[in-house]
Amino acid sequence: MNTDPLTTANRRIEELEAKVQDLELKREIDAAGAVDKETVMLYAVEALDRGSDDIPAVIRELKKAKPFLFTTTRPLKPSTRTETLRYMRARRGN
Repeated sequence: MNTDPLTTANRRIEELEAKVQDLELKREIDAAGAVDKETVMLYAVEALDRGSDDIPAVIRELKKAKPFLFTTTRPLKPSTRTETLRYMRARRGN
């Protein structure tokens, strides 16, 4: 089968662009601290298919709409001396 080189090149460009978008999406999902990466990926792909091109914005919106899919990082700041001692003992294993 003899295909037009331009058509073949355009098809290859589309494939590579899709791979780049997939890698960028995975990187953003990892950076956002997704707990369930597959679910976040499905929601993000759905949002991108609806016309959004901004991957970081899609992930930010998902974090707002579905925070349970992402980890929350809160520093442990004991507020009292008792809590501090309890925290230190827990870290030490006592």
